[in-house]
Amino acid sequence: MIHVRAVLAVSLLSSCINYEINATFPKGTDEDAADTAAPDATTDVTGETGGSDLDTATVPSDGDGTACSWGGWVRDDDCGGGWVGTGADGDVTLTTWSPVSTTLTADVVGTTLPLADTTGIRVDDELLLHDARTGRWANARVRALDPVVVGEAVSFSAGAVVQRVPHYRNVSVEGDVSGARIVIRACGTLTVNGRLGADGGGWTGASATSGIPEVGTQGESERGAGGAAQEANGTGGGGAADSTRYHADGGGGGHATAGGTGGDCGAPCLGTGGLGGAIIGEASLARLYLGGGGGSGYLDTDAGSGSLGGAGGAGGGLVYIVAASTEGPGTISADGAPGEDGVWFGNASPGGGGGGAGGTVWLHGPVSLNVSALGGAGGMGSEAGRYSTLGGAGGDGRIRIDGAFSGTASPERYPACPE
Repeated sequence: MIHVRAVLAVSLLSSCINYEINATFPKGTDEDAADTAAPDATTDVTGETGGSDLDTATVPSDGDGTACSWGGWVRDDDCGGGWVGTGADGDVTLTTWSPVSTTLTADVVGTTLPLADTTGIRVDDELLLHDARTGRWANARVRALDPVVVGEAVSFSAGAVVQRVPHYRNVSVEGDVSGARIVIRACGTLTVNGRLGADGGGWTGASATSGIPEVGTQGESERGAGGAAQEANGTGGGGAADSTRYHADGGGGGHATAGGTGGDCGAPCLGTGGLGGAIIGEASLARLYLGGGGGSGYLDTDAGSGSLGGAGGAGGGLVYIVAASTEGPGTISADGAPGEDGVWFGNASPGGGGGGAGGTVWLHGPVSLNVSALGGAGGMGSEAGRYSTLGGAGGDGRIRIDGAFSGTASPERYPACPE
């Protein structure tokens, strides 16, 4: 059982007020007129792939008298003024992450959401809808329950994740807090004293190879589970192949950059490493993708009992935070997991697994800490302890920061706002 320690506030900060939701989508440089126009109190703002539910009469000011966009599904003209939510969930100390999360049980085009589970969802909650296969996403306000009805029509396929977004006041992160999708609004300060991340929360890496002989398996990706093939599975790394009896390593998962090709020991081995996963998405994060999983290593005919071709590492997941201030000595991350080493007994030649690709981190508001979305390293393969090689490394993920930033970002961030 995952636990969250929280201290609920009796009263809210003056900036944490009742709200209406603007479900506009990020545009990058492709904003349309409906999104750049300043809405009035009776006009909805329609996004690229979804609508909105905005009543600007209850949207707070950003300090200079102009209406803020809702919570950092941010338009370029809102830099520095992104909105941070209601604070209705109070102050909290996070030691683990246990979101209210479910899935759509059927395709939906409209305002009624067919959910697998409605436990924990309340009227006026914000929901994030995310289809990891396509990267499409939307935010929506709950208007009614049994069934769940939202304020603006959405269009998503069955299986899309629907997750409640907490609106905290002040947040303290202690220890290693991780999950597949971490989405938070905080109208006060979010302080990270340990690590807040979605490391390994993306597409899964291929399982360890145990058959003799056996070609490695592709990592999971937006295309689904992989098969026994050297080619990449979209962003999933390819499995190692071998035309002889010697080892080769799995390919790394891809995302912002392609995954690395798995190694092999060349002559006299003649093994062939799995290919790296493909590039997907764009720096502005118009769509939110997870990191591709790494492929697994080849296992040869001489493998002794218990030998394994190394499993691929899982890709990084999604972190999205809107806060008045995000700071601390800790780190926010969505790193890919490393591939596992091959395990050899006897005269075995197991290959190593490919690393998972980095995921997605999007932060809105002033940020003063370190941020990471790197790919995992490849696992080691060997020929009975000789000819050591490595699985392909996972590709980099993506980082976007909308606000003043002091710290390090690995890889380089996309600075959506002037500094």
